[in-house]
Amino acid sequence: MLLHRSALHLSLVLCIVLFSAKAFANDDLDGSKDHSLFSRMPGFYIMDYTAGFDSVDFPVPGPNEDEPGVRTVEGEVTRITYELKDGARLVAPLQILRNYENALKKLGGEVFYRYDKFTMAGKAPKDGRTVYLLIDVRNDGQTYELTALVVSDMAQEVALGSLEMYEKLEQDGRLALYINFDTGKSTIKPESRTIVDEIAKMMQENAGLKIKVEGHTDNQGGAESNQKLSEARAKAVVEAIVAREVPASRLKPSGHGQTKPIADNKNEEGRAKNRRVELVKM
Repeated sequence: MLLHRSALHLSLVLCIVLFSAKAFANDDLDGSKDHSLFSRMPGFYIMDYTAGFDSVDFPVPGPNEDEPGVRTVEGEVTRITYELKDGARLVAPLQILRNYENALKKLGGEVFYRYDKFTMAGKAPKDGRTVYLLIDVRNDGQTYELTALVVSDMAQEVALGSLEMYEKLEQDGRLALYINFDTGKSTIKPESRTIVDEIAKMMQENAGLKIKVEGHTDNQGGAESNQKLSEARAKAVVEAIVAREVPASRLKPSGHGQTKPIADNKNEEGRAKNRRVELVKM
């Protein structure tokens, strides 16, 4: 009788332990939380979570559906992996994508890439910044990963691909880019060569496009020296584009020095925005 009671007690303890472990397994990971702009689908818990400054390769339309292009963007990244709770109703992968597509639209954003019913990428403006979103659904909707990246508008321009550059030029007629040069010189820094690559690619993809390349500075230093510096930098960008097999006849360099600021020169943030290169459609 004592043995029977002991066995019964042990079975009860094991059931409680197993039930507790199962319930605990469906709890959110310690220290994790939903993104402030994008809530989770009902019935899911957070299985994995990371947050911090990083770069993300976002898929963009490529030559065909099976060969997407890539746009690499840097910023504050939140990666969350959601897993369906035990006993929760399975959600169709397309329903998950639609949920986040609607969330982007409510923010005034758009989807720029979709692959079947399992992957979606888009972006939206929020409080003067740009938010990128990537959703990857796995295991027929049992699991999905949300990647959200927030960048400032100025940093975003650095990450523009050739297609988006062209779209902005078509829409606005001009585009500000933040190409880094050696201080007081017209030498393009290595980290900005990818921007020049994308400009050249845009020109190659759109044979009828002609642009002016305008250099601008802040108001630090003399007006005359800033004028000469802006002209030299515009010329350096044109020469770099021509070196990438774009005819010089389609490009025209010009400098405006400190005469056309787009922000307040009284603080460093404003001066950084004023030190720019603009592409202007001719």
